[in-house]
Amino acid sequence: MNTEAGLECWETEWGVLVVFGTHDPNVAYAKAKEWYSQNSEVPEDLEEGLRDYAARWWADPAVKDTDGEAWPDTLVSREEVPGWIPYLVVNW
Repeated sequence: MNTEAGLECWETEWGVLVVFGTHDPNVAYAKAKEWYSQNSEVPEDLEEGLRDYAARWWADPAVKDTDGEAWPDTLVSREEVPGWIPYLVVNW
C-alpha cells in the first residue's frame, strides 16, 4: 500500500485497483500512476479507467481493521454516509 496525504492506492490479488480517500479521478490518477510506477507497469488505459469506469464507493473507517479480508457489506455503501471515506474501484 502507498499512503500520502490521506490517499492510499493498491491493487487487490484479483487485479482490482482501489484508490482510497477520493472520488476525484484526477487525484486518483496521480496517486495510481505513482503506485504503479513503483510496483509494476502503468496501464495504458489507467486515466481512462479512472475517469470512465471507476465505481464510486464509501467505506466506514473500520474497514482498515479487516487486514486483507473482503470488506463486509455493512462497512461499504454506494451512497454517501457521514463520516465514511470515499474511494474508487476499477475492475479491469
